[in-house]
Amino acid sequence: MGVELILIVPIAFFIIGMCLPVIRAILKIFKCTFRGMEFVFKGIAQVCENLSRGLQPQKKKIPTVTPIRPNFEKKMVSENHPNPNVVPKIEEAPKVEEMPYTKPVQRNFQEPKEKQSIKGSPTCLNDKDKGVDQLSSLGVLIEKVKNPTKKALLIEEYNQMDGKIMSGKAVIDAICKLTKPVKYLYDITIEHNGEKYQFDNIVVTNEGIYVIDSSSILSETYVDENGSFFSVKTDGTKEPMVSPVSKQNLKARALNDILKAGSIDCTLPIYSGVVLSSKNAKLSVGSNRVVGLYPDYVKFIKNIKCTAEPTTLVNRIGYYLTEFNQSYKVDYFEKYDLGSEDFIPIRNW
Repeated sequence: MGVELILIVPIAFFIIGMCLPVIRAILKIFKCTFRGMEFVFKGIAQVCENLSRGLQPQKKKIPTVTPIRPNFEKKMVSENHPNPNVVPKIEEAPKVEEMPYTKPVQRNFQEPKEKQSIKGSPTCLNDKDKGVDQLSSLGVLIEKVKNPTKKALLIEEYNQMDGKIMSGKAVIDAICKLTKPVKYLYDITIEHNGEKYQFDNIVVTNEGIYVIDSSSILSETYVDENGSFFSVKTDGTKEPMVSPVSKQNLKARALNDILKAGSIDCTLPIYSGVVLSSKNAKLSVGSNRVVGLYPDYVKFIKNIKCTAEPTTLVNRIGYYLTEFNQSYKVDYFEKYDLGSEDFIPIRNW
């Protein structure tokens, strides 16, 4: 009997241990079921209560509003009006377009500061050395011509070109020394409405377009009190000449029309100026200063305004003028009808 008990007790404990998890799981199921049933019954009770309330007529609750504005107006009247029972009439404000405008008085007014120039380097959009190269080629050609008449004409043209190119080179050097990111074009020709317009120098910045003439005054020039220009000869006589300032202004207006023809809505102002950059240029001016004439070309170029990097409009103007530039090298053989008989023998070149 003792031996049997020893064997039965461990087996019983083993069976109970195996059954406990099953019993626990069954109890959890019943517990969740009872809890779920509890929620169901509570929900049913709430629905029934709501239904019973819905059958009875409910009284609407009207919210109370405290009239702040009347009290405020009464307070104003009692304080500022002799008769507290009379409410002053509140007039409507006039419409905006009917309101009178009065310019405000500005006290301690200070001039706005000028925009600071931005640092950068000029960009030349075409060959700025083409004039020097063309002059050199003409000099070589003159050495090979033996016809005295045609050679004299070529020498005269060489001297005229030398003055213009050297004058233009001085302006080129001044522009290239600028520390501003400007767009620059040298000696371009553009045809518009059957006319050809030649521009010595065009500088484009975000502040404006500068049309600079450097080849009109190459010798002694006199300007009287009325603004009329005269070329002074070596013997002192004065010969009337076309006003280079008027010519330059016409070019500036033509440039505006040229840009419009290219569908460029140019909002930049165009400035025109005639500068004296030739070493042989001498100017005698009457009592009045000539507007548009600048004897100090370096100062004029330094005053070119540029306060920002080139915008899309600046780039578009620069490249449009470059694309339609029609300035070509002069064919001197055709211009002076040069033939083989006008040259020295090739063996002597």
